[in-house]
Amino acid sequence: MPLKTSAKSTSILALCLMLSFGCSAIRRITPLEVGESSVGVSCGGPFTQLFGMYVPLPLLSLGYNYGMSKTIDIEAGLGVTQALFGIGELNAGVNYRPTVPAGWIPGLIISPAVYLTEDIDPISEFTMKNFRCYPDISITAWWNREKWWRPYIALENWFDLCSTRDDGLAQQEHWLIAPAVGIDMECGKWHYQIQGELYTPNLWNRGRGAHYLGPGNYGVFGLFLGASRDFGGGK
Repeated sequence: MPLKTSAKSTSILALCLMLSFGCSAIRRITPLEVGESSVGVSCGGPFTQLFGMYVPLPLLSLGYNYGMSKTIDIEAGLGVTQALFGIGELNAGVNYRPTVPAGWIPGLIISPAVYLTEDIDPISEFTMKNFRCYPDISITAWWNREKWWRPYIALENWFDLCSTRDDGLAQQEHWLIAPAVGIDMECGKWHYQIQGELYTPNLWNRGRGAHYLGPGNYGVFGLFLGASRDFGGGK
């Protein structure tokens, strides 16, 4: 049973989820072996003013990756916090690695994906009345500087093709971007990540129904922590 919230808090949460661009902001960096799986969890979101201070929203998500080939793995994700507030959110995509790092030349990851959202009510009230589908593509460059840690930078591109927003108003922004920087740390079969983002640096961050922290009056800072474990393969 989802938590019951006011219309105002629901609209604020929906906006925060849109700023977060989907289930998990942290993607798999290093390639998986063929047939190898990875299960992960991430927590974080945009810096929002709560109780008189700015803190990253604790949006919890689960993720899964499976190695299809030496250059491709598939991914899927589930938004846990979103579901608690009555917003069902799933994502599925592909991570394609055309190149690997060579010294200071980074490896590339091209990640097309799709995000599906729907309001969640008790089963008897489930009507698919607010179903949304958002395409997304992310480009990531990463370096293999040491065996146990790998820095990376990324650019997320999230597209809202609907003519109206969740609140019924006209959708003015159909292309949302978010540059990110992070570190992937490996310890055996475990991976740990910390990632910072700057959501929509070209958009005004005031008058959105919530107070966000950004550079000046544009964009919103975000912070994520993630952990994942590999299963199978020859490691």
